[in-house]
Amino acid sequence: MKYNDKNIPIADIKAESVIAVIYDGDNPEIRAQGCFFRNYSEDIMRISHESDRESIVVELSRDGIYHLLPETLFFLENRLLIKKKKSIGNAEIANESAIKEEVKKQIVEKKHLLTFFKFFDIQYFKTSLLLEKEIYETENIQTGFILKYFFDYDLNREENSYIKKLAPLLIYSSQLRGDLLLLPEILSAVLNNRVEIKRRNIFIGQNSESLPLIEFIVHIKGLSVTEYKELTTAYEAFFAFVNEWFLPAGTDYNYKIKDTIQQFVLNEKQIILDYNTQL
Repeated sequence: MKYNDKNIPIADIKAESVIAVIYDGDNPEIRAQGCFFRNYSEDIMRISHESDRESIVVELSRDGIYHLLPETLFFLENRLLIKKKKSIGNAEIANESAIKEEVKKQIVEKKHLLTFFKFFDIQYFKTSLLLEKEIYETENIQTGFILKYFFDYDLNREENSYIKKLAPLLIYSSQLRGDLLLLPEILSAVLNNRVEIKRRNIFIGQNSESLPLIEFIVHIKGLSVTEYKELTTAYEAFFAFVNEWFLPAGTDYNYKIKDTIQQFVLNEKQIILDYNTQL
């Protein structure tokens, strides 16, 4: 994603945009933790799926309705503070115990308030999420039209799932072409595995003319022989697509799937030449 000719880190994308893309179920449960956490956390602090709930739970570093209301209207936060006193005599000890009991009651009272206001937070997020989904679907329609009209590429007929994820970036291909610093991050996100790029020159012909070669290395651990062959075939069309639209003209390429963690052991059944072997 780009804004004002600068790349936006994924962490800076708002929660509605992320949920609209990755979540197709019912509206998630929202727990606003307050803007205090924004200095330490991303917009989405955590996404979880609790066993007793059908929908996912999204914790946000945002103020909810409770946080936006005047502090003294429903609850006094100062009542949660325990003032330490010197333990002089049994009277002081008993008083301190009473203070702790009172604080426990206040914590339960605040929890009930947050539960009450959670409904409004969920409804507000639901409206914002529906709007974001409408924008996302509209952008998809426009993206498909632009790709068909300007690039003669029909996104709806694409069968390769990896290409289908990358194809919308064709709109920015003139800016992304040859950006070998950003490209590994994009490919890693599309393939959901770390992609490394190595550059070298190969020599061809009798005059030993050099040709730039870009080598893509996809790091995946623990593939079986069958899985390795299937992925190698699936990646063939994908990296041909990457070469056509995102690599500099006159550049050759190849790709490998590597597991550099597993050590080479003779007579090991799972050893696959050029995948988890280091020769």
